[in-house]
Amino acid sequence: MRCSRLRTATASIPRSATIKNGGQTPALLACYAMVSRIHRRNVSRCSSLRLDVIIAISSMYIRIVSLVDACSIMLRLLAAWCRWMPFVGVYAQHFRYIHMGGDLMPVCIRCRREMDATAFCPHCGARQERSPNGKRTRANGTGTAYKRGKWWSAQVTLGYYVGEDGKMKRITKTKGGFKSKTAALEHCEKLKEQQNRKIAPLLREYWDSYSRTEMDRLSDSKRQAYVIAWGKLKAIANKPIDAISVAELRAVVAKECPTHYPARDAKAVLSHLYKLAGADGWVNKDLPSYIDLPKLREKETVPFTDEEQALLWQSYDAGNVDAGIPLIMIATGMMPGEMRRLTVSMIDLEGRKITGAGLKTETRKKLTIILPDDICPVIEDAMAGKDDLLYPMTEQGFYNKYYNALKTAGITRHLTPYSCRHTTATRHSIEEHTPPQVVARLMRWASTKMLDRYVHPSDDDAKAAANALGRHQKQGQK
Repeated sequence: MRCSRLRTATASIPRSATIKNGGQTPALLACYAMVSRIHRRNVSRCSSLRLDVIIAISSMYIRIVSLVDACSIMLRLLAAWCRWMPFVGVYAQHFRYIHMGGDLMPVCIRCRREMDATAFCPHCGARQERSPNGKRTRANGTGTAYKRGKWWSAQVTLGYYVGEDGKMKRITKTKGGFKSKTAALEHCEKLKEQQNRKIAPLLREYWDSYSRTEMDRLSDSKRQAYVIAWGKLKAIANKPIDAISVAELRAVVAKECPTHYPARDAKAVLSHLYKLAGADGWVNKDLPSYIDLPKLREKETVPFTDEEQALLWQSYDAGNVDAGIPLIMIATGMMPGEMRRLTVSMIDLEGRKITGAGLKTETRKKLTIILPDDICPVIEDAMAGKDDLLYPMTEQGFYNKYYNALKTAGITRHLTPYSCRHTTATRHSIEEHTPPQVVARLMRWASTKMLDRYVHPSDDDAKAAANALGRHQKQGQK
């Protein structure tokens, strides 16, 4: 019965069939329109791939045979492929038309009834346009809604940032507690208003700016200390700087920097970064000042006594060449790092000075080191047969020789290499009564404030000063 209907429908197609809005295959459209008259209520679910193959084969025949023969061939192929399944709707998904008096009329995609070219069917109310995947989607940037439990949540994307793993991550704003998806989507518009607000730069961005500019003016040791301190602030590095609270700053520093000096460096780094952010108007630049530093628990550096200095000279005269290291540092006030990098070319014995050995501060780098007359023979002995480093050794080797020299000389107290520099300042200020400005020049300080840290008067020194004042008073009365 169905084949006879198909043959009847095929035979009724005129040889000169045409339709409005013609295209590249008007005859095929006319053929489908005729067949749809018979089976307009039967919608096929066949694959569109089969239909494309059939149309391709039939199109070749249209060019060389009559229209009726071509349509007949196509219908036979359809019947064989679809195994007597209703095939009228196979191409209805593409054209949705039927042939009515030579005109193409729209057909509803749901009820298959004829209708005008409107967005909704007047019979069943179905929407006539659908997305390719059958799902409705929202435009980018308009937000989304998702369900958690029985409540819906609205979410919009405010921006993006690079995470610690180097991947791009979203900055989102979410609001929950909606009873329906529609209500959640409507609230996305309110959340989206926050996207228009400028997003503060990340703390990492200010560090990148600071490390490329201001850090170049710091000494190598201070720059290295700041780099280490920044590595301890990774927990807040990728957060917008205006979103970091004082409590977070204090918690991170307390957790990652439990001792005084690392915490001090971390606080200094944050102060520099917040100063830049404050200039941009994002934060209060004084927030890092609320970070509390751990108490300093280091032992006070003490100088060598006169007896210990005498033991070093006696040991050197007895052949302990390593005793020359602490003796040179006491006489010149050199730092351990300066002593390790001292070369023969830097030393000018005739001019009684050392040039180019200074470290850390610009003042120490610029000023020369003054050589006392009594230490020049020791330096001259150390220079014998050398043309590069005065004491060629590793850092650990330097410390080993230093402490071995003290042990050989009979010094039992633990005196670090910095004790030599403290001895220089103390001896000039108290024993030699050198003016503070001259002491600052010998120690290569920028000001005399460092005397409070480096000069260590003893009780005997205080008694001697008090007695000297009493003698002057008696002489004045006479």
